[in-house]
Amino acid sequence: MVQRKHSVELKLLHGVQGREYAQPVVAARREPKAPPDLSPAARKVWNHTVAEIRDMGLLAAADLYEIAAYAKTVALADQLHAEIAKATTLVWINPATGVPHPHPLIASYDHALARSHALAKALGLNPYARTLIHGRTPMRGDTEGEHVGDLYSA
Repeated sequence: MVQRKHSVELKLLHGVQGREYAQPVVAARREPKAPPDLSPAARKVWNHTVAEIRDMGLLAAADLYEIAAYAKTVALADQLHAEIAKATTLVWINPATGVPHPHPLIASYDHALARSHALAKALGLNPYARTLIHGRTPMRGDTEGEHVGDLYSA
């Protein structure tokens, strides 16, 4: 009698031994497409971010809105920084009261930077966030840590 071969998906579903199937089933990853409303500055950030996440092997279509928000926030922070850099002074004195105030765009710039750092952390784009991704090992070892002995060993 001829034995029927079952698909890998069925074997995984019914729980078979690891030796019975050659390779694990991996869902196909689709890359997100850039939204058409991105500015040219945000498009540059989008391209750079998508390339980084693709190199990490973590890019998926579900990341569309998170990457778009990150790209727009970084572009906004850059635009605010350029406006602040054009200012002749960063202190504004209220003519009615004589009280000095910081440049009005500084608070907006600070908020945009904080938001962009939070989004970068969510996307795994900074060193601390990459350590939080389970199953990820750094491609290169810590250059200083490789040459320092274990301080707690006897």
